[in-house]
Amino acid sequence: MKNNAQKILLLLFSLPAQPPVLLTKNQLMAAVPDMTAGGFRSLLRFLEQKGWLSKESISQQQLISLTAQGKEALIARFPALNSRWLTWKGEWQALVFLSAPKTDPQFRYLRQLVLTHHCLQLSRGVYLAAGGFDQAVLVACDSLYQHSVVIFSVANWDFGFDRPIISKYYDLASIASIYSSISSSIDQMLANFNENKLRTDQPKVSIATTIDRLCQVLKEDPGFTGYYFPGLLDLPVLLGKLRQLIKI
Repeated sequence: MKNNAQKILLLLFSLPAQPPVLLTKNQLMAAVPDMTAGGFRSLLRFLEQKGWLSKESISQQQLISLTAQGKEALIARFPALNSRWLTWKGEWQALVFLSAPKTDPQFRYLRQLVLTHHCLQLSRGVYLAAGGFDQAVLVACDSLYQHSVVIFSVANWDFGFDRPIISKYYDLASIASIYSSISSSIDQMLANFNENKLRTDQPKVSIATTIDRLCQVLKEDPGFTGYYFPGLLDLPVLLGKLRQLIKI
């Protein structure tokens, strides 16, 4: 998924329990101000053909929303948007390498697979996945590594403190700091708009830059940053404030 596409889809994202987000073309263009009108129309047409966007006309105004397929594509790109993190309570699944099979004597394929899915390497041959391993990992273990690995659930850490290990491995403090900075930037722009202080094209650039920063940090967020930093503004609220900006 290209950068401009993910910015547009992100502005339209809402959680399953929330009502759909409906925005106009002009509002969505705030995410990609450098695109030409023709390029923007082509991008919207492409996303609609992919089945990711839906258009409808109300009172002679065309409104655009995100389809279920569009949400799935966006969550695949940004796992932190998955609603499962809202109810996650710190459970992990552990995978331990035992005796390597002859077909992969160094566990190279499995090691690469778990790292691709951003699993935590607790030590050599021991990996953890928040909430459980991806289906691709489980299928590989079942088909290629039977009797070579064990997988078990970890509901509690009975000795030792998990937070420093997990926070350092995923650099959660930096991610939380970036979210906080983005939230502050949005609040400042909203305040400036309300005070009629912004009268040039600079707001458009600032909004686009903020959306770009959000996309970048979402790529790094494993999804559970808010669990370890509970004071962090949650993503639905952050996206809601972004949409306030583009509607002004």
